Amino acid sequence: DNPTLRRAKQTFPYGYVLKPFEERELRVAVEMALARHSADRKRQQADRTIAQLNGELEERVSAQASELQALHGELKTLLTSLSQDVRTPVRTITGFSKVALDYHASRIDMSERELMRSIFQRSAELDAMIESLLTYCRIGQATLRKADVDMGELARKAARRCELLVGRRRVSFSLKPLPAAWGDPDLLTEVWYQLLS
Repeated sequence: DNPTLRRAKQTFPYGYVLKPFEERELRVAVEMALARHSADRKRQQADRTIAQLNGELEERVSAQASELQALHGELKTLLTSLSQDVRTPVRTITGFSKVALDYHASRIDMSERELMRSIFQRSAELDAMIESLLTYCRIGQATLRKADVDMGELARKAARRCELLVGRRRVSFSLKPLPAAWGDPDLLTEVWYQLLS
């Protein structure tokens, strides 16, 4: 009857056999119930395994996020050190060697002038390397800003930045027309600078 059927449904049975029943019907109902029970156990085991794997994955992601945050802090410390402790003396050396070359070159002999040029050139290169490293670190923290880009203008801008590296060497820079591009202007300028420097 219907009330019995409703009560049976509430227990989520694996099968239901009505009396009187035949042995064949009972065997089929029992086998179906056992198969369904086995499938349910496998599904439950799979669910537990997935939940465990998800928990482990969340723990690993959380640990890696903490590690990345710690590395980010170390990077900020390195940037501060580079910009304050290293860059200032390097720029001082570059400036003094440039002054010595510009105003006192006639008072020193050729080997000393070459030595001063070498000091100026190497300190300018070191300053440019520090600037590149700082830019690279800042780029890693910046959000992308995509726009239409005049690649020729970016290449000329990067070439102007490279003039400090050239020193007294004679370098010819010519640029054929370049197609427009779509991307982050600051990142693309840095790419040009790294290529040209």
